[in-house]
Amino acid sequence: MTLMGKIFTMLVLVLSVLFLGLSITVFVTHRNWKDEAEKQTKALSAANIRADQISQLRDNALNNLKFEQAARRAVLANLQTKQTVMERDLADRTQQFEELQNTHRVELEKAVQKLNDLDRVTQEVELLRTQIMAAHVARDKSFEGLVEVQDKLNEAQGMLKNLSERRSQLLADLSEYKRLTDVLNVTLADIDTRVPKGIDGMVTKVGERDLVEISLGSDDGLRIGHELHVTRDNSYLGKLRVQKTSPDRSVAIILKDFRQGIIRTNDRVYTSL
Repeated sequence: MTLMGKIFTMLVLVLSVLFLGLSITVFVTHRNWKDEAEKQTKALSAANIRADQISQLRDNALNNLKFEQAARRAVLANLQTKQTVMERDLADRTQQFEELQNTHRVELEKAVQKLNDLDRVTQEVELLRTQIMAAHVARDKSFEGLVEVQDKLNEAQGMLKNLSERRSQLLADLSEYKRLTDVLNVTLADIDTRVPKGIDGMVTKVGERDLVEISLGSDDGLRIGHELHVTRDNSYLGKLRVQKTSPDRSVAIILKDFRQGIIRTNDRVYTSL
């Protein structure tokens, strides 16, 4: 065999080995692409179904959210309406209370004025009685001045009659004042606005509209309009103003301008600090 034959033989042998290795590599890496495509198609279908389910859940959640938002708006509108009605009612009641307070104050001033007039008239009557007695003594001492004394007596009697008529009118006015004080549930003692000192009690009940009940009453010297101080454990909570009294209990309102804490049952109440 010639040299060229040997070269070609070796070349054929090397190429055969290369083709053998290439065939083995192709066989090892061979995959069934049709089965793989079917698997991918099934996975894609399952993913689409899952996406549709998620989209449906999302739509349901959005619908529920819209329903809840509408319900909340309706509830808020109802609450706003109730709040407006309550605020209007509070304003009306506050105005009525202020009007009653003003009426009460005016009536008390009139009653005090009438009592002062009654005292003055009583003093004048006593003075006239003294003058009449002096005139009688003078008449006994001097018969000659009888005519002059008689004239003075007649004048004094006329004045006494006028004063008696005025006294009757004042008594009628006093009766009317007594009727008004009965209607307003106050007494003559309520005119005294001085708060007794050195008296303490406690809050027995806390009600609505800033009203509280305390363990002090008219027997302790409290009157309508008296102001009290409220404390708890050396902490100042605010002031109260008495609205209604009974012998051993009183109802008072919390003064908002002096409030420094929440007032509760068993808090201490003092007439002075």
